[in-house]
Amino acid sequence: MRMAQSKSGRHCLIKINQVSDWNALWRSHAASLLAALAQRLRNLDLAEEALQHAFEKAARHWPDTGWPNDPAGWLYRTAWNFALDQSKHAAHVAAHAAQPAAADADPAPSVQERLATFFLCAHPALSVDTQAMLMLRFAAGLSMADIARWFYSDEQTVSKRLQRAKHKIEATRISFELPEVDIWTERLPPVLSAIEVLYDRSYADVAGSEAIAAYGRDAEQLALTMAELLPDQASALGLASLIVFAESRRSARLDAQRSLVPLDRQDPQTWDGVRIHVAAALLARGAAAQANDPYVVRAAISAAHAERRISGRTPWRKIAALYELLFATTAHAPARWHQLLALAYAGQAVEALEKWRALRDTASDAAFHLIAADIHHLNGHAYERRAHLSAALRYPLGSAERQWVAAQLARA
Repeated sequence: MRMAQSKSGRHCLIKINQVSDWNALWRSHAASLLAALAQRLRNLDLAEEALQHAFEKAARHWPDTGWPNDPAGWLYRTAWNFALDQSKHAAHVAAHAAQPAAADADPAPSVQERLATFFLCAHPALSVDTQAMLMLRFAAGLSMADIARWFYSDEQTVSKRLQRAKHKIEATRISFELPEVDIWTERLPPVLSAIEVLYDRSYADVAGSEAIAAYGRDAEQLALTMAELLPDQASALGLASLIVFAESRRSARLDAQRSLVPLDRQDPQTWDGVRIHVAAALLARGAAAQANDPYVVRAAISAAHAERRISGRTPWRKIAALYELLFATTAHAPARWHQLLALAYAGQAVEALEKWRALRDTASDAAFHLIAADIHHLNGHAYERRAHLSAALRYPLGSAERQWVAAQLARA
């Protein structure tokens, strides 16, 4: 594990044999603690520095004293006291800290505090990429390494961009308060996008730790909260529906050996019927508000897959039509890829392959090659399928998906 460095230059070597499950501890508590500290201290830099200090202190003391009964509470109190002890920040904390401004406050942020952090980071004075990075760091609690991977960047670059953004927030006195509802709509797209990225972090690594799975539950709760607070907003309803549909299948995505089970091979009777019902209700409301909203259309595609739980069959033609609508509204290349795959599964494999060949030069990620491999497989092209499976392995994949692709390639 890397050496953590505080802003004062002190180092704390956190070793696996000193503090077990350190990554899990960070993933379990960083998001809520950072959001709570940021809101209550009204200073992103100070919140980050205080939490870093708390984790460093835990690494020094817990191996000798043992883990406390309430790790999150211990970390919060230590971080809060550190913030108060910093002479350069004392006046700021005294003048600006929000209530509950105490070391013994609940370390878990309220829903309002969490949403306020999202909307703070989505301020229009910040660039779109910077908004997303800030939300993933301070509202979602992702590590610098995770954020760098999402933006195909490196940790140093992400850190510099976040530092500049924090300085801009402070210099322009952007409010930490939750804005009025009528302001939400203009900041909603980047907020929803960040919630989706948070969920994707969990979805992509389905075989990951419990802490990784917690990212998915966290994103689901945030999306449901947004849908509740904005009951007539199609995008909010659509994203909530999309995530709840995906969560309904979480337990079916791995077999007993924790190997990936693709969607078309999952047992639909193992899907969560309650979540499917909730997701369908959200979709109905979203479609009534705006049927062609991209999140609503994507949720409708998930709903179509869920039909197999009742009928035993996947309505591939319906799914292809929905992907065609999605491409028409977004011009997003993956929508076209998935449309052609659905056509192939609907019995039009030759036609799908002909159209696919016209898209050959648009390859940009693993999904492109995995879909190409399936279309070639449905056309009986073993050599081309192997080539695309091999190409997919050159791109980032979750551990379970990588193992599944490698196994398919070995058998091809």
